[in-house]
Amino acid sequence: MPTGDPPTDYSSVVITAQFGNEKDRLGAIEHIIATHWKVLYKYLRLRYAVASSDAEAMMQSFLADVQEKGFLDQFDGSKSPIRAYLRAKLDEFVTRQKTSPTDPSSLPIDFSLADEEFRTEQRDSSQSAEEYFESEWLRNIFTLAVEELYGKLQLQGKTVQFFLFLRHDLQGSGTSDQLSLDDLAKELSVPPEIATSYLKETRAMYQGIVTDLIQSLTTSTAEFRKEVRLLFGNAPSPA
Repeated sequence: MPTGDPPTDYSSVVITAQFGNEKDRLGAIEHIIATHWKVLYKYLRLRYAVASSDAEAMMQSFLADVQEKGFLDQFDGSKSPIRAYLRAKLDEFVTRQKTSPTDPSSLPIDFSLADEEFRTEQRDSSQSAEEYFESEWLRNIFTLAVEELYGKLQLQGKTVQFFLFLRHDLQGSGTSDQLSLDDLAKELSVPPEIATSYLKETRAMYQGIVTDLIQSLTTSTAEFRKEVRLLFGNAPSPA
């Protein structure tokens, strides 16, 4: 059993994973795995120079451990975020065994895309493995948010809004190739004033998705504010 009692003034997926009933706990663990497996896999490949086939087998075995009741008993969100706990547990796992057979009930995770990213990305050679892990976690949170944003806007029939945001704020931002909002509006056959409104609305939705993700992975308002400052430089109140 986890030490202490669940907080009464904050709710999140991580807290449910620690203190929820078995059905809710498993659903919460699924969310934690979904938001961390890629970063943990790439860290494993870098930190321990593990071949891709061995890394996949080891990750499946490690993630089976993550799903076990009691895995989070020692986690204390006031001391470190859930990602740091998972990384430390992965380090412990690796020290126990360098290879592991794939579990017959392995999770349906496609490691190939993550491995391709790892093999082709440009890495800063001065970064430690821990620094790499942190930077990849940040990037992964933003990537998950963009994917969720696209899914929501597509369902609403607002793909123009998404591609306006993608082209203006993400793909061309800070580069010589960045088009002005007026140029993008013309390209997408949208009046400039409507494009401005679209961009404002989509930015707010995107930031909301990111902050919801962060809230789901934190255990207190103080931790939430710290993590949001890390991503955005400001700290709105959790919903």
